[in-house]
Amino acid sequence: MILSGKHPCTLEEAAQFAAIQAQCQFGNHELDRHKGAHLQLMDFVPSEYRNNRDLTKRIISEHAKLQGLSDLNAKFRYVQLSRSLKTYGITFFLVKEKLDKKTELADVLLGVTKQSIVRLDAVTKDVIKTWPLTHLSRWAAASNSFTLDFGDYADNYFTVQTAEGNQISQLIAGYIDIILKKKKEAEKVFHEEDEVLTTSEEYVKPVKAVNAAILSNGHKQATEIRVGTLMTANNSRAFPKSVPTSLTNEPNFNNSEFNEPLQSLLDTISMDLAVLNNAARDLDNDIQLPPFANDTISQEWKQTTIETNVDSVASHLTSHLAYCASVINLFKSDFEGVEPDALIQSVNLITCNCLQMANGIKLLAALTNSLEEKESFKRAAKDVFESAGGYVKATQDVLSQGGSKEVVLNSSGNVTVTSSDLLALIGRSDVPDDTQNELKELAKSVSRAVADVINAARKSAEEISDPHDQLQVASNAKLVADACNQLVASTTMVAPVVSSHVCLDQLVSAADFVKSAALQVCDSCSTAANNELVLESLHESIERVQESIHRLLEKAKNCDQVCYEVGPMENGV
Repeated sequence: MILSGKHPCTLEEAAQFAAIQAQCQFGNHELDRHKGAHLQLMDFVPSEYRNNRDLTKRIISEHAKLQGLSDLNAKFRYVQLSRSLKTYGITFFLVKEKLDKKTELADVLLGVTKQSIVRLDAVTKDVIKTWPLTHLSRWAAASNSFTLDFGDYADNYFTVQTAEGNQISQLIAGYIDIILKKKKEAEKVFHEEDEVLTTSEEYVKPVKAVNAAILSNGHKQATEIRVGTLMTANNSRAFPKSVPTSLTNEPNFNNSEFNEPLQSLLDTISMDLAVLNNAARDLDNDIQLPPFANDTISQEWKQTTIETNVDSVASHLTSHLAYCASVINLFKSDFEGVEPDALIQSVNLITCNCLQMANGIKLLAALTNSLEEKESFKRAAKDVFESAGGYVKATQDVLSQGGSKEVVLNSSGNVTVTSSDLLALIGRSDVPDDTQNELKELAKSVSRAVADVINAARKSAEEISDPHDQLQVASNAKLVADACNQLVASTTMVAPVVSSHVCLDQLVSAADFVKSAALQVCDSCSTAANNELVLESLHESIERVQESIHRLLEKAKNCDQVCYEVGPMENGV
């Protein structure tokens, strides 16, 4: 992370990191042996410092100070130094910003943390400006820019030029949701006896949220994001949150055949699987509530808490299906070309979301007077967690053992079924079954149109004499088939909550992949084939694909909006 620049550091810090690394690699500094030739700066410092003539001397000087430091303690010091960086925990994006009174654009580092957005000097790595995420009113991404609006906390919008606006948007949205979910319960409980305990309680009630959309060129305003509203209630009791502790039940993938990013991904998935398993078991640890009085205030608190937690669980289920759909959309063909960091983020979001959902389920179970209803809540939530674990495990198995993406697509069905069952149990099945079935039928119509494209591509390939061009057509035909399977799976997964923008976005992403893959088939055939009738048939098939996708998305977009859609992918504070 240090050498790659993902955690920017100053020149002095780079020298210290390099010295510790030298201690690990070469042991104690020896004046006769370690004169500088043994240091290849490209292996010890970030790229921006490798041409510094004085840096080698600094590293040698720092290395000499580490005399007697063991390898283990050196590694521990390296980690400590990493954690002490001002930039630790920040995800950076190199962007361009127009400086005051200047026409040229300057490089700036825009960083996003779990608590703030920071602007750093691209050269010195000094922090220029910090904005708390709680000050962020709205944000929007365009194809070549990203805009932040801090409302009353800033005089103007902050806009930078970048092609990574969508990634920045999703990261900010994820952190904001975590902030919302971490608002702790407080309490104000009055005892009739001599002892009086007085506290306060805050609830975050999810309400309708609007996703920060990618804007086309020419749009100049940010998309508004509406967020959870804060409510205060009295006569409540705070309860400790149960945290899973055992992480020993899942296999640890340690295979020299895996590259470092893949190994890190597999290890992360193993940890997440253990957390999901523990979260399911933890549902049996009931929250113990004090007896409720029959006075108006106590009953109002109880009803408010039930409504708040129903909203929260529904929100988490919406986000859950969106995150699971994002896993499918990260892969373009049989898990090739996947971005490990993006997949790690999606799997982490699935896990964190389930943990937050568990808190709401446990409180709902504690507030119900029916033992049967209590067990129904817990059983349904366990099914959701277990299906999520099976889905993530299928992803891990395909990554570690190879195989078709169909394994993951098949396991996605259980995720949809269990989530739909829990939505029905809490009375939040806002998309009717008839509408869901219609969406699935529209997705199947896309499949039939794609089958025509593949048949036309096969006929086109028969007209091509060059084996390389034939192989390219065949490869693109397989790609569009995979994309179509992905679209069908995504449609099924998000259909119960497609009225949520965050889920609709996943469906649109899958649809865009199908359209892009179909056009690749057309391009490869048009370049190599000469039979006009075959090409005309291909073009007509692709038009039918686009038309069927349009009907699918129009149906999805016309679903009634619901009022509980708040999740780490879409919100503001």
